[in-house]
Amino acid sequence: MLADLKKEHGPVIGRYAMLGTAEVLARVIGFAATLVVVFRFGDAGFGRVTFAASVVMYALFLSVFGTDIYAVRWIAREPGHVGRAVSTMMALRLVVAAIVMALLLLVAMLSSRLRQDLGLIAVFGGTLVSGAVTINWVPQALQRFSALAVASLGTQALYLLLLLAAVWLRTDLWVVPTAQVLAETAVAIGLLVWLRARVTRWARPAPLREWWTILVDSAPIGGARFLRMFALGSDLVLLGFLVSNQDLGWYGGAYKLFMLCVSLGALYFVILLPRLVQAAARPGPGLRDEVASSQKCVLVGSLALAAALMLLSRPLLETLFPAPFSAATNSLRVLIVAFVIGQIHGHYRNTLLAVGRQRTDLLLVAITSTAHVGLKLALIPWLGILGAAVGTLIGETLLAILGWAATRRELAAGASQTSTSPAPAQLTSVTSAARL
Repeated sequence: MLADLKKEHGPVIGRYAMLGTAEVLARVIGFAATLVVVFRFGDAGFGRVTFAASVVMYALFLSVFGTDIYAVRWIAREPGHVGRAVSTMMALRLVVAAIVMALLLLVAMLSSRLRQDLGLIAVFGGTLVSGAVTINWVPQALQRFSALAVASLGTQALYLLLLLAAVWLRTDLWVVPTAQVLAETAVAIGLLVWLRARVTRWARPAPLREWWTILVDSAPIGGARFLRMFALGSDLVLLGFLVSNQDLGWYGGAYKLFMLCVSLGALYFVILLPRLVQAAARPGPGLRDEVASSQKCVLVGSLALAAALMLLSRPLLETLFPAPFSAATNSLRVLIVAFVIGQIHGHYRNTLLAVGRQRTDLLLVAITSTAHVGLKLALIPWLGILGAAVGTLIGETLLAILGWAATRRELAAGASQTSTSPAPAQLTSVTSAARL
C-alpha cells in the first residue's frame, strides 16, 4: 500500500516536503525577527506592533477577498492565459486594497484606541498594497512550488536583515512595519521578474464590467476563509472570558502546537488544489480518483504524525514551556485528533473550490463556525480548557461530515461528465461565459 501511494503521489509528497521545510525555516526566521523587536523596543513596543499588525491583518483578509483562490483556478484551467490573469487580478486587487486602506484609516481616526497607533497602522497598511501585487498564486497554479518556497524564505530573511539594520542604526518603532512592507515588495518584484521570464507577453486586463463577476465569485471564498479563522481562533477568545489567565496560558501552549500542525497541513492543499482543478476539467472519474488517492496518502501521514504527537504531548509541553503547562496535555491530544479530521475535510473543501462551489463551502463553514462557538460556550464551563478542545474536535468533525455529503454529489456528477462549474479562464473570451 505504501509503495502504491508513493508511486501515485511521489511528486506531491516531494513538493510538500520542500514547502514544509521552507515553511518551518521561515517560521524560525520569523521568530528570530520577533525576538529582535522584543529586545530592541521592549514589551510595550512589541505590544504596540502586535496590536497594529493584528488590526491590519483583518483588513488584509478583506482586501484579498478570495481572489487568490479564484486566480489559481483560472490559471490552472488555462495556463496559456497567465498574462491576462495576472494583469486583471493585480489591477483589481490594487483597487480593492486602496478602498480597504481608506476605510481602515477612517476607522482608525474615528476610534480613540486605534488613533493612538495610527502611524503604525498606516505603515502596516502598506502590506495591503504589497499583498495586492504579490503573485504567489501564479507559481501555485502552475505547480512551480520551488518559487513559492523561495518567496516565503526570502520574505522572512529580508525582513530580518532590515530589522537588524534598523537596530544597528537605532531607529524608531516605525521601522518594523516599514521593514515588512519593503521585504514583501522586494519579493513581489522578484516574482514578477520570475514570471516575465516565462510569459511571452503581458495582456490587457479584462474589461471593468467583468471585475464585478470576479468579485462576486471570490466573495464566498473570502467569507469562508474569514469564518474559518474566526472558528479556529474562538478558543482563546472564549477562554479569556470563562477561565483564569493561568488556564488560558496553559491552553495557549497546546494551541500553538495545534496551529503549527494546521499551517503545515494547509501547505499540502496549496499543492493539491491545482491538481484538483485540472482533474475537474477532464471528463470521467478523474477528480474522484484524485481525491480518493490523495486522502489515502494524507491519512497515512496524518495518523503517523498524530500517533507520535499523542505519545510526546506531555514531554513537548514540558520541554517547550514551563512544567505547569503539562496541565494542557489532554487538550493537546484532543486537538491533535481535530487536526487529523481537518486534513480529511480539507479534501472536501478544496474539491468544492476546485469545481466552483464556493457558495456551498461558505454555507458549510458558516454552519460549523456557529457550532464551534456554541459548543465551546457549552463545554468550557463544564470541562474547562478541555471543553475548548472538545468543541473544536466536534466542530471539525461536523464540517467533515457536511463536506463529505456535499462533495459526494459533485464527485458522482463528475464521474459521468466534465465539470460544468464556473470556469474563471473563460473571462478571457466573453463575460457571459464566466457567468455560467
